[in-house]
Amino acid sequence: MQFLGTAAAQLTPCPFCACDNCKKLRSLGIKKRRSCFYIDRSTMIDFGPDALAAAQDFNTDLTNLKRVFITHSHADHFSITNLLSIGMSATKPETPIDVYLSKEAFDWTVSSMIYHDPFAQMTVKEAGMSVNGFYEFRPVKAGDVIEVDGMRVLALPTHHSGNTPQETALNYFFTFSDGKKFLYASDTGMYDDADFSLLKGVCFDQIVMENTFGSNIKPEATHHLDNEHFLEQLGNFAVHGLIDGHTQIYITHVNPSHSMTPDDMQAYFDQSPYHVTVAYDGMEI
Repeated sequence: MQFLGTAAAQLTPCPFCACDNCKKLRSLGIKKRRSCFYIDRSTMIDFGPDALAAAQDFNTDLTNLKRVFITHSHADHFSITNLLSIGMSATKPETPIDVYLSKEAFDWTVSSMIYHDPFAQMTVKEAGMSVNGFYEFRPVKAGDVIEVDGMRVLALPTHHSGNTPQETALNYFFTFSDGKKFLYASDTGMYDDADFSLLKGVCFDQIVMENTFGSNIKPEATHHLDNEHFLEQLGNFAVHGLIDGHTQIYITHVNPSHSMTPDDMQAYFDQSPYHVTVAYDGMEI
């Protein structure tokens, strides 16, 4: 598995920002693209504006991609332009690439496609969910289970809003064919009883979770996490038995609008009782 991007919407450093932290990040040569995650040759999570360029940079093979799990419709997680570029390939996949996303994200996507490619929107309306044989939308809702290629994937609810008032992001819990359990939680916010009720009896082997605000601590964490709420979330996970001493936890989706470099953040979490690693672009786990 590989991180194709580990930044939030504005990139790290933000190209337009002259704050002290962005200046420091530039001086250190630190560059992070918007978050995207590659599970294997057949499966990705999110498909944002940097996904294709990152795949080129890291020699990541997308020729056998079969499915993408979209967390929500925000542009840093789901680029319609990149999606449409699949149809520019000289070769067509043996079967359409499945694009899993919430019904609300799907509705927003179809309504937005007319601004990018009117023909693509017409094709979606006429042919159902399939677009020219290159990709096929598969709307899901929180609590749904997808079983494919030996994987079991459970869609989890969050409080992070999408592009419409009706949309909230999905997190995804993967059980792989070898039995390992993996949680992708970005974007998220604090979990509540609705999540914990779906995760009874689960103990994760690996977790990738956002820490958008870092040291910029917010009063509440309904839509994004910061350092303190990240640790609070892990504490709640521990209480519910979702993590133990063997769980490996990775931080992604960090914006630069706070006071920490990645090394500073790593030093902060090294003081915690959890196995937390600040991920970087291209990192393999």
